[in-house]
Amino acid sequence: MQELYYNSKKICTVTENEYSQFKLLCPYWGLSLIDKANVILGALSTFMIGVHGLSQKKFEQLSQLLQHTGVSLTENRLTPAIQHMHIVFESVHHMPISIKTDSGNTFYLNPIKPVQDTPVQSAIHKQIYLKPKKGDLYITVNAEYEENICEYISYIIIQRCIKEQFQTLSSVSSDIFYLLNQNALSLINPVFADVQKLAFSEPETQMSILPPKVEKKEEPAAIEEDQWESCDTSVHTTPQALSRRRSLQGTHPINPFRQNSGPVSPIAPFQSGAEKKNSAVIRPFHLN
Repeated sequence: MQELYYNSKKICTVTENEYSQFKLLCPYWGLSLIDKANVILGALSTFMIGVHGLSQKKFEQLSQLLQHTGVSLTENRLTPAIQHMHIVFESVHHMPISIKTDSGNTFYLNPIKPVQDTPVQSAIHKQIYLKPKKGDLYITVNAEYEENICEYISYIIIQRCIKEQFQTLSSVSSDIFYLLNQNALSLINPVFADVQKLAFSEPETQMSILPPKVEKKEEPAAIEEDQWESCDTSVHTTPQALSRRRSLQGTHPINPFRQNSGPVSPIAPFQSGAEKKNSAVIRPFHLN
């Protein structure tokens, strides 16, 4: 068993398996875990981010979501920061979120609403994955998504600061995620833990859930650059307008770790008619 500490206080005791899962989750939550000492720290304490265009209420909400990370936020456009984010809301916008960079590229984000079988890898940041870009970001948001924009911006900020620490979460089950969120993260920042509940059901028991014992594997590798690129949607193609219902429920989340499988059948425009279905001609005046 391992004891975890935050702000010089013990917050919970976890199994060895839960400890290894928590260590993988920490960067996605904007945290770092000091091995052996088992001390949890904010991982963004050395970063300054400028956020512009939010109401005062929304800015305070964003600050609460990221309070545990130690990041510094400013509304002053003249304050030096590693990045300034300029946010505008439009009542009619063809995508939920579009982000334009200083270099002129535009990227489209389509946040999902996780369901019971959504992998933790996709659900943890609601499929908001953007390879960190240098320079200012100009973010246009469909007004229908304004309610959750602070949550989405918090994920972009975490990724901008410590994306290189992310490792695959393929080994993290939804049950263990739920327990770690409830027993650890909720004691560190209940506001952020609340949006991280995803859509997973509460396990039947609050006891530690241990998977079958498996042979110890090597530490998972950090997410490669090309895997992050695969999560970006380039401006070079015109996106199809999506309704709120379709964008949240009718799409399949991108899995940057999934490999393509299955044969591909080529189109054969000159295929023999023998394989076509037989058709019958209707003869309205034909006598039986």
